[in-house]
Amino acid sequence: MKISSAKVNKLCKEKKLNLNRMLADAGVSRNAYYSLLRKESILPKSITAIANYLEVSPAEFLESEHSNVITTKKRYKQAEDIHNRHKWADMDNIVHTLLLLEEPPIERLRRALLRGRQFNFQQ
Repeated sequence: MKISSAKVNKLCKEKKLNLNRMLADAGVSRNAYYSLLRKESILPKSITAIANYLEVSPAEFLESEHSNVITTKKRYKQAEDIHNRHKWADMDNIVHTLLLLEEPPIERLRRALLRGRQFNFQQ
């Protein structure tokens, strides 16, 4: 993976930031930034070697720190769309159902059986 200076500049422009100011606020020196731009890949060689061996892009097995936030936003947007079509439905139940649908079917079944057992013990 390589850093695209054009994309960094575009993002700075969208946020109305000067590149130098962004680097200073991010705690990255100009030398470090320009050094990264010159590199063929910013990933460690071991990551690249694993990806090459598996014949995939490193992005296939690397996790983003923000991926959970993005997934949550997408799920909430999906829940809002469902709620807009079915105003009577409870938003919390919609979100909970969407969360459950992301689990493998066997895990959903296991959880349902546990709930069923707990319900029997309480009666």
